[in-house]
Amino acid sequence: MQRSRTGSADAGPHTRWNGRLIGLVAVLALVNFVVDSAITAPLLVLPEMLDHFGTDQAAWLNATAMLAGVMWAPLLGRSADIYGKRRVLVVTLLLSCAGAVLCAVAPSIWVFVPGRMLQGASLAAVFLSVAIVRGVCAPRIAMFTVGIVTSGSAVLNIASRFLIERLAVEFGVQILFVLSAFVAGAMAICVHNVIPEPLVKAPGRIDVGGALLLGGGLAGVLSYVSLGADLALRARTGRGQDSRAARRRSPPPGRADRTGSVRSLPDGCFRGRGRPAGESES
Repeated sequence: MQRSRTGSADAGPHTRWNGRLIGLVAVLALVNFVVDSAITAPLLVLPEMLDHFGTDQAAWLNATAMLAGVMWAPLLGRSADIYGKRRVLVVTLLLSCAGAVLCAVAPSIWVFVPGRMLQGASLAAVFLSVAIVRGVCAPRIAMFTVGIVTSGSAVLNIASRFLIERLAVEFGVQILFVLSAFVAGAMAICVHNVIPEPLVKAPGRIDVGGALLLGGGLAGVLSYVSLGADLALRARTGRGQDSRAARRRSPPPGRADRTGSVRSLPDGCFRGRGRPAGESES
């Protein structure tokens, strides 16, 4: 382990509740609310998003952020151990902000999906918030504080659901991503100013290749689930059309085609059906 030169000198573990700890808990609860606004809030207006982009690929709209978060979480979690939890949490919120902006201005689903993938980075904020609380609080109050952080964001999420649906009806689905970008950017500033940087960091390396392999595998699964049936139907339809076209081009047995050649009859075609007049069995 190595000690960082950054961080405040009085950032020791809190053993009891005070004003600074209350501010830290409030910021982290709002950080977890960013996760809800980025991952689950757009699902409330999924039919409107399908109509907006003129597609029926609901899986790409509702599952992309969550699957991308599965790739982002271990990558950013390991980065937090090496470079500091506050710094990586700020980067996480900025990635979510950039993804929300991209989704808000996306003209098509192919621009919208990469934005949702960037928003999936916010999933790592849940685990980083828990790690920060355990680092700045004594064990006696750490778990209770974690419960307040996680449950506080759930209360905010429930209260905002009615507002989200009304805003989507009044201003369109883009307003959800504009608000998500604003909240993520504001929380990045608050985290940088309120959350102390831990004094202890762990050396190591980040397995970027493993994260990309995991993300590629998840993208392949999503592609199979969403597009596999359509591709199989198209392939089956294409083979049926080719076989029908081949039957139309091929003349029946015993009839001349356009070139004048006669298709020969297979041997034994009259077996069991009698023979033409004038022929005798040999």
